[in-house]
Amino acid sequence: MTDARDEILRVFAQEASDQLEALQGTLLDLEEDPDSRPLLRQFMRTTHTLKGSAGVAGLVATSDLTHAVESVMQCLWEGQLNASAEIFDRLSQALDLLGRGLPGIAAGGEEHRELDEMRLTLEQWLRDLGAAPEEEIHAPRESEEFVLGEYDAVRIGVLLDEGKRLCRVALPVDGESPDTGAWVARVLRVMRKAGSVVATSPPAPDIDRIRKATELLVLLGTDRPAARVLEIVEAGLELSARIDDYRPATQDVAPHARQKLPRAIVSERTVRVEMRVLDELLRLAGELMISRDRFARTAREISLHLGDRTLGAETDHSAAQLANLTSDLQDAIMQARMVPVARIFRAIKRRLRRVARQEGRAVLFESTGEQTELDKSLADALIDPVASFAERLASTQALPAEGAPMGIAIAAERRWNQVVLTLTTPTGTASKEEEALLALEGAISLVGGRLDRREADGDRMAIVISLPLTLVIIRVMMTLVGGELFAFPIEAVRETLGLDAAETEQIKGTRVVELRGVALSLLFLGEVLDVPGKDVQGGGHVLVVGDEDVRVGVVVDRLLGIRDVVIKSLSSRFSHISAISGSVISGDEQIALIVDAEALLREAMQHAAGGQVMSASRASTADRRQTA
Repeated sequence: MTDARDEILRVFAQEASDQLEALQGTLLDLEEDPDSRPLLRQFMRTTHTLKGSAGVAGLVATSDLTHAVESVMQCLWEGQLNASAEIFDRLSQALDLLGRGLPGIAAGGEEHRELDEMRLTLEQWLRDLGAAPEEEIHAPRESEEFVLGEYDAVRIGVLLDEGKRLCRVALPVDGESPDTGAWVARVLRVMRKAGSVVATSPPAPDIDRIRKATELLVLLGTDRPAARVLEIVEAGLELSARIDDYRPATQDVAPHARQKLPRAIVSERTVRVEMRVLDELLRLAGELMISRDRFARTAREISLHLGDRTLGAETDHSAAQLANLTSDLQDAIMQARMVPVARIFRAIKRRLRRVARQEGRAVLFESTGEQTELDKSLADALIDPVASFAERLASTQALPAEGAPMGIAIAAERRWNQVVLTLTTPTGTASKEEEALLALEGAISLVGGRLDRREADGDRMAIVISLPLTLVIIRVMMTLVGGELFAFPIEAVRETLGLDAAETEQIKGTRVVELRGVALSLLFLGEVLDVPGKDVQGGGHVLVVGDEDVRVGVVVDRLLGIRDVVIKSLSSRFSHISAISGSVISGDEQIALIVDAEALLREAMQHAAGGQVMSASRASTADRRQTA
């Protein structure tokens, strides 16, 4: 297999994964609104794109099964079939099978052996129902050599409106080439450097026809001179080509074409970027922050040494500008990495629908916070474990009272420097619950997250999944305890105050201080994390964390100020240490640990109820810092 072929298959697998996920989401929406013509049209458009991409990549079985799925939806569109649970189940199974075959395609082009069997099953099922799509109902027009549809007419209209001209480029086809699909993909890449590709003849997805043809014609919209187009094409493809102007028929130019195109197509272009590139950009942004802090500190020291106040003011101004630019850079990189957790929610909904269909169980699924964003790498790693967990619980738990559905709910929210997913389900068989929880907890720990099981109302339990925002830059309050650095996410800190030992008192074993007429419980971070140092109970500073209902004062030695830092999750070996959620290297190259303020709140409440304060967290701080 050539390197070009490898690249085509890898890119196809990436794009197909997104397209299949979109199709599954549209399918769920169609089940709730089966008469929606826009949803049907959206499904068929995405399916058609996927089928064409598979054909260009030479994936015959994938293209054929996608065509069978498209045929089923075409019959729905034409009214030959009525929407039913069976139709949606069959389509969902076909999409699942296509998705399971993507890893093999990306690794070497091997298509899943069950694709042909699924296609034959779908085709036979349609024949048994007496349904078949009318081939000519949406037949495109033939304009000279090119087969043009309504969408192509819109594109041609847009190109002409922009002052571009149409030309026809003829390329010789090597019928003996062992990999015509890879050659066609290369042709399209080179052609896009010269202009906008409208169509090809034979059509690009039909690799067999292209292989048998003597030449491939490309309809191109461009503002470049013909000689320049030929120069680009011949240099990129290493062959001789010919070019001439193309005059479309009147019916092949849609009037007011720009208004008919989706806004994203008219005004935007997208570029697919691998996650490893974004990882590296974010790492560099973090290094830039560290260098920025070091620059500001060094410049201030120089100005103080020279006694030059003007230099100091200019240095502070430059450092502030650099800080703003760095923050803007970080925001742009993070925006490219984040995806809504709705992807996970849709996967759960599909699995629960399958349980309901196959086992006759009534399942009511509710979700909130779908637009909460999570790093894409985390979302990809969690989709299957979380969905499998929900499916397993739904299929093994005892059914509620007769006629009542089994209720499963999931909520997502951003809490300081974490994304928290709360899955609420009925309690079931203890052994089966424990087995499912262990499997989920293992997957969560691999990405640096934490899982907690809590009792909910009645006979329900809440599974709380806390996920650190790995490789994210946040603003923190940096503190010092016993010579060690600890950082608190600034969103978690309500206020800070000085602490005088004379102002504190002991109530039921807990030291408190009065804050605006209300007793505030104190939690000494040095004791919680077993950090040796001075006796902070003699004084220090207090960070008030929590909300209006539950607050606690965390006592530290010193406050070092607010800083922007890049955090990374700790190794999974330390996921049981609930008080620490990550680590960071500060601008002066010292290691700091990120404090999980919510965990401190929980432990403070347990201590107030008579439990031990963070007994599980008393691991060696030096051991924890080894991972930074």
